[in-house]
Amino acid sequence: IDYDDVKHGFHYTKAVKVFPPVKVTKGEIVSLLVAQKALEQYAHTPFHQTMAEAFAKLVDAFDDTISVSWQSLGEAISFRPETIPSRELLHFQELTTATLDRREVEFDYHKLGAKSPVRRRVQPYHISCISNQWYLLGFDLVRGAIRTFNLIRISQLKTLKTSFKRPQTFNPDDLLKGSFSAFESTNPEKVEIHLTGTAARLILEKRIHESQKVRKKSGEHVILKLQVGLTPDLEAWILSWGAEAVVVKPAPLRARIRESHARALKAYR
Repeated sequence: IDYDDVKHGFHYTKAVKVFPPVKVTKGEIVSLLVAQKALEQYAHTPFHQTMAEAFAKLVDAFDDTISVSWQSLGEAISFRPETIPSRELLHFQELTTATLDRREVEFDYHKLGAKSPVRRRVQPYHISCISNQWYLLGFDLVRGAIRTFNLIRISQLKTLKTSFKRPQTFNPDDLLKGSFSAFESTNPEKVEIHLTGTAARLILEKRIHESQKVRKKSGEHVILKLQVGLTPDLEAWILSWGAEAVVVKPAPLRARIRESHARALKAYR
């Protein structure tokens, strides 16, 4: 190592083939294994190769005296993620670049429940993984408001030359604070749901929202209280429990869930 009087810094005088080994604990090795297993969901996509190469560089830096074998760890731990559509990842790459470069984008967006896609022009602010799905958070120039877009519903994506400045006040956590999951909501309401059976047992074991409050009643009966927007993903979660989830309030949400169950019953008849 020598000092450069011009650049005022130290540098290597010749190529370095082997750097000092990185000391890691068994717990850190296990964490890296989980990360490596997570790569499997990106197999056969443009992301897999770059992430695999980055992971290999980390492993190469480890000390050869590590006593934990990858094979034994692989036999002890597995990772079974949901399949990530390759089209979603292709959009992810271009949208990530546009977000970092502050470039506007155009795309056709097929909104859930709509009959056909609509052309949108958006200033991409942020990309977030919510419930194992990728979403774009950006300012919709046509609607004049921040919107959330599921990457799998985006097609005909085009990055424009027009640049923009992201507001310093923008915060994705603030945008989704009142949301149950991915649908943005600026009007959170008090929601109360009566859960029974399996739904009651599972809600005692996991936290589905930061505002969650659970009060256990007799037997397998609990009251779940949330402060969230009345969004489609909240309704889908309630409906997924069938008769084991009954909305107590608010009344409009209770009515919509009842109507959904009535339509389902009619379809089965």
